[in-house]
Amino acid sequence: MRFAAEVRRLHRRYRVGILRYLGDTPPLHIATAPLIYAMFVPLALLDIALITYPTASWLVEYLLWCRVRQPGWREFRSPGQAASVSTTMID
Repeated sequence: MRFAAEVRRLHRRYRVGILRYLGDTPPLHIATAPLIYAMFVPLALLDIALITYPTASWLVEYLLWCRVRQPGWREFRSPGQAASVSTTMID
């Protein structure tokens, strides 16, 4: 992208260095910036967990469902179900 000479001159005129920028920043902003940026890692881990857990649990449920539907496998019984549930072989 090419800028006109006048635009480039204005950019150079209003350019602010990092030390001047930090010097003009209120101290409260500088004090709270590390706290804000420190939340990126925990939020990223939470995001990964919220994506991974349902995906893994649905995959396990699907694999168990497929196993139960195959002839020769016993029916799946979760620990909370009553003992009267049939555990015979599926034909």
